Amino acid sequence: MQARRRLQSSACGALTITSIDTHSLPANTSSSSLVLWILKILIYPAMSADPSYYENELELLKARLGAFFIANNEEQRKKEQYKDEDDNLNKLIEILVDYSSLVRQADESRVSNLHDIVSKVDDVFNKAVGFVYGDADMCDMMPSFAHGDSEALLEDKLPPGVFAGGLIDSFMPLPERILGPNAKLDALARGVSMPKRPSSWTKTVHPHPNTTPCSRFRDDIPTWNSNASNNNATAVYEARCDMSSDDISSPISVVLSSGHGGTCLAVLSAGGYKNRTSYLSYYLPREASVGDFPDGHNLAIGLSEVAGFITVDQERKLVFVGDSERTKSYAWGPVGEADIFDDPFPTHTFDSDKYGGPMLVLPGGRFIRAGKGRAGIWDLDSAPTHGPKGRKIIGKKISTEDTWRDDPENIERSGGSSATSTIPFEDTNLVPNVWQLHPTLTGTVYCSADSRASSGNYSCITVDLEHGGKAGSRYLGHGGTILNFSTTTQDPSYFSTSCTDGLARLYDVRHPLPRQSSACTSAVIAHPDGYPFNVCIIIFTGYDRTEHIIAWDVRARVPIYDLSTGNNEVTCMEWNASENSLYAATTCNYIDRLGYHHGYRLARVPRRRNPDEKQSKDSEEEGEDDDTGSGSEEYEESDEETCWPEEAYHSENYYGEVFDAGDHRIYRYQFKTDASGILPPYGQATANSDDGMW
Repeated sequence: MQARRRLQSSACGALTITSIDTHSLPANTSSSSLVLWILKILIYPAMSADPSYYENELELLKARLGAFFIANNEEQRKKEQYKDEDDNLNKLIEILVDYSSLVRQADESRVSNLHDIVSKVDDVFNKAVGFVYGDADMCDMMPSFAHGDSEALLEDKLPPGVFAGGLIDSFMPLPERILGPNAKLDALARGVSMPKRPSSWTKTVHPHPNTTPCSRFRDDIPTWNSNASNNNATAVYEARCDMSSDDISSPISVVLSSGHGGTCLAVLSAGGYKNRTSYLSYYLPREASVGDFPDGHNLAIGLSEVAGFITVDQERKLVFVGDSERTKSYAWGPVGEADIFDDPFPTHTFDSDKYGGPMLVLPGGRFIRAGKGRAGIWDLDSAPTHGPKGRKIIGKKISTEDTWRDDPENIERSGGSSATSTIPFEDTNLVPNVWQLHPTLTGTVYCSADSRASSGNYSCITVDLEHGGKAGSRYLGHGGTILNFSTTTQDPSYFSTSCTDGLARLYDVRHPLPRQSSACTSAVIAHPDGYPFNVCIIIFTGYDRTEHIIAWDVRARVPIYDLSTGNNEVTCMEWNASENSLYAATTCNYIDRLGYHHGYRLARVPRRRNPDEKQSKDSEEEGEDDDTGSGSEEYEESDEETCWPEEAYHSENYYGEVFDAGDHRIYRYQFKTDASGILPPYGQATANSDDGMW
């Protein structure tokens, strides 16, 4: 085959190709493949710039999707023709992937009707996701359908044959109970490969002496060149951090005040009898001593229900919390003064019965809370307060009879003040589930819909609250309800989401589809030293089942290391750029709503060994042949006060320090080049714990 081919134009002169370089094609390229290659390189781009091309493609996809819905409707299922759920779900995902590919093609071609295409595809995705979770009931978490070849789904997997130590501890006794105590030896004799544990922490990479022992690095980590201008980034990349914590109730949400360095961190949680009481805890990071977690200021909130939303007004030193009927604010100190109140001071109560969604504060002292099709506005400078003693009733008194709380006498009975004005949303059916202020565009929020209250709306959009609630950009690909957003002032072109479909997504605001996606329960963007996106950006992802946090290098698209959470599930996180710290609110799955610990055993604490200490040759060989992968691990003498959850995902030797929380906690991972290895206190759970908290 000649290196170059020449195609003459047709009689109509519609296309002239003078020379096509085929050096990049394999030598055995068939004629049909060559034709497809020519169409893709030369004809396809011309078609892809034509808006009518996308309209035609959308109609074809619409026909495919319609046929799928007809073949899988309720009547067909009753006829038992709806048998293979996985196969049908895969067929639907294939159609949605093709929709995503069409959007990606239109975006790359900068087609003039891109906005309309994105809007139509968003409607399709909403319908499809609603179908999967609705009558079809195909799955609990929808697979990703919006990532392309260049936006691959990021996954963190153990090597083949290696399983988490906790899983092996749970699994290995089973064959012995069924087949007898020699089951493992018999399997090895027959050449059956037994599951292996991850190697001991002592055999893993340790980038720096100041790297926290509560981290575990991957074998092949990206190269990072440190210098005098990137100390913060270096500390993050090498996990040089001091780790501190505070006990909290069961966490719901955590929020860091914006502006002026994030001076207040507020945690909303549920506690008391069966977690029926809302609690507010706030911390002032600047007031903390070196290595210590900031002092906590705590209060049982006087709402009738468990609150679901929280926000902070740093300028007025106010924390707002709200349930479905009312919103309350608490002050942490007098405005304009350095003094701090010992306890949160009750300031406002708002009647937000029609505005039970997310909240925020806009410039000029405007408190905003979302409802269906509109948001209510309260003027903080003129709104009535609870007075100098914090006890004055605002509005009419409410009844405390209809409440699940077992302490109705502690419910504050103010009905609250009404909204002074409203902002209508362009979409009158929109019921926001969560929103996040854009870091640089005043009044613009990233917003997700409450799918249950918004007629199956799973959209992610921007809403301009300063200009009549107008909807702006749309960001596609969510297979569930968005749980939170993360933004960064260092590079406002990017934001991330976490979603009920078990995926976190990173978006470039200039494109409608995610740039990266990863399976996790929560995510937060860290931008140490303010470098551009393509130089340094980290995404921390939190997990429930695997009970840890992973730091991802966004440039290399790989995990660098994970951080211990003391066997706790990660609920939500915040990044504080001013102190180069990660905050993570976590849930202990081994304590019940009454405060009792369950499922603990004595911990097997490995003998502490210097990471550079070499093992003997015999020990190394024994470790290679050991079916558990743990080698000849030596253990400390059992300590009845040091216990470990029987169903913990990790074994005690997974990190360099054995640590179990034993309670719900909020952690601070403070990254700094001179970190001294400070660790939080070990939990109080025991193997025979029977002391409840409540």
